[in-house]
Amino acid sequence: MAVRVPLPFARPEMRLARPICDSDGRLIVGAGTALDARVVQALRRMAVQSVVVTGADDLPGWETLPPLDEQLAALRRRLGTTSAGDALEELAAAIARYLARRTARLAPPDDGTEGPSA
Repeated sequence: MAVRVPLPFARPEMRLARPICDSDGRLIVGAGTALDARVVQALRRMAVQSVVVTGADDLPGWETLPPLDEQLAALRRRLGTTSAGDALEELAAAIARYLARRTARLAPPDDGTEGPSA
């Protein structure tokens, strides 16, 4: 199963599930590439923040980025136990907007490749 992992948690036994391309669409790293130290360093120089990998079945949940709906549900659970005031509701809305923007930014393009902002 493919899962999105922040680059600092990438391990050598993991392999890219999707290719990564630069901003001009040129292939940088192909799908199936093992994430050794050299590849991870190159991705860091490109400012890649996370990658979609296979071979990450044993990762703890905190080392992966959950889907947006799970993140929003966790936010509601955390803030749902308090009495909602105007300031708290504004904070919750701001966090939800941030999570949505981050998810959109990290989502792969429609062509199945990942750009440098992955």
